[in-house]
Amino acid sequence: EIIKDSPYITKDMKFQSAYTLNMDDKNTTIVKLSSQFAGLKSDKVLFDGFSQAVTQTIMKNFPNVQAVVIQIDGETTAQ
Repeated sequence: EIIKDSPYITKDMKFQSAYTLNMDDKNTTIVKLSSQFAGLKSDKVLFDGFSQAVTQTIMKNFPNVQAVVIQIDGETTAQ
């Protein structure tokens, strides 16, 4: 819901999937977003804030998750 409720998100920006893997002995949630999210990366402050909000929300609601990786069309931003 955090993605849907943001005023910076357009209707073309889509959440594609999320899943948790064990990576480097950590439960890591991978969040995949559509390529339309790439435009957010042009504003580093906005993108970092968005990434932190997504990461904090996931880690707060899923205490077994130890790391979050946000992927935008193959690009990876580790959090």
